Amino acid sequence: ATSKVIVTNAGMKRWMKKFEDQYYIQTWHGDRGFKKVRLDLEPNNRYFLYESKRIDLAVSGSRFGSDVYRSGFAVKGEILEVGYPRNDLLLKNPPEVAQRVREALGIAEGVRVLMYAPTYRTGTSGSVQEASFSLEKARETLETATGERWLCITRGHIDSKGIHSDARMDVSAWPEATELLLITDLMITDYSSIGGDFMLLNRPVVYFQPDAGDYKAERGLYFDPDQSPLIVAHSEAE
Repeated sequence: ATSKVIVTNAGMKRWMKKFEDQYYIQTWHGDRGFKKVRLDLEPNNRYFLYESKRIDLAVSGSRFGSDVYRSGFAVKGEILEVGYPRNDLLLKNPPEVAQRVREALGIAEGVRVLMYAPTYRTGTSGSVQEASFSLEKARETLETATGERWLCITRGHIDSKGIHSDARMDVSAWPEATELLLITDLMITDYSSIGGDFMLLNRPVVYFQPDAGDYKAERGLYFDPDQSPLIVAHSEAE
């Protein structure tokens, strides 16, 4: 309440009040996400409308992200299309940070990393989310295909309490997801904007969407992933 500036990459909590002498900066976390958000999803949501009028400045990482600010947040004011500070780490890609993370997680040298990082589902929000495929089978397939050793790790959305799978390691409690991206060689996600962040490393990401029909009907998407350059799979065999 006494802060001069408020910065958030999600939304203001419903109990928060913005006073007239405060400056509110929105740095939405889903700049390259394709699932509809905020007013694009719920155009009459009173909380979203209330918050949108209080955004003094929005920071965007792409033209796509700026367009979402205009439609999903009803931002009328200034948008700085300059990139996200939290993604600077991906562009710099410092090897010492990746080495620190690998050592802290006990990942041996030479082992490659597959991360599974799905977004949350309404039905499992606030609980442990089940993986939608066998990560152990994925690990075996990768080792056969590449001749190298692989480790599968899982990262849950902030609205879930982790991922239940046959993977060796759940890293949902690691405080900074961007650091985990530095040690990841291949990502599998579903509809999460973390895939768009990971692409800044020029490494492959597969969007595994076995429930695409239901998810599109429930959540709505800004574009059809199947009609895009993204690598999309709809079954474990794919």
